[in-house]
Amino acid sequence: MQKLIEKMWLGDGMSKYIQDDSYFEKIDNERKAYWLGFLYADGCVVEKSENNKKVIMKLHPHDKYTLEQLLKDINSNRPIYVSKKGYVSVGISSVKMANDLIRLGCVPRKSLILKFPNENMVPQNLIKDFIRGYMDGDGCISTYMKLRVDRKTPIFICEIKLLEHMICFVE
Repeated sequence: MQKLIEKMWLGDGMSKYIQDDSYFEKIDNERKAYWLGFLYADGCVVEKSENNKKVIMKLHPHDKYTLEQLLKDINSNRPIYVSKKGYVSVGISSVKMANDLIRLGCVPRKSLILKFPNENMVPQNLIKDFIRGYMDGDGCISTYMKLRVDRKTPIFICEIKLLEHMICFVE
């Protein structure tokens, strides 16, 4: 993944590609809620510095259409990269978009700290779309445990909390 990030960081030439940087400023429709959920599950926000941030999504080649749809929704002309192993990815250089996603809970290195969004992030009427995006991005919710090096007892991975919130929503 690090090599992919480095490749995607080089040569973008800020004016070469466009996108709606304010797309995630406010989650106010089904598509935005869906994409936020998808990014929670299968995207990442990378911070090189305060003024150098990217949103990256890497998927199986069969899911290229998903990246195409995301790019269409954010009005972007960015290319989709194909790795040597065939995976498809897109890197969106946008400090504004990255900061908005961070504010909405899609934070860098989110694996162990991800939390279900509150109603200020995703309105109650759009939670179902957020969940749909999360499920499409992850494909499943796992309930495994991980033993941290500095602990003798296992900790549950963050998906448990997301699952609890999803169950509460459904009830």
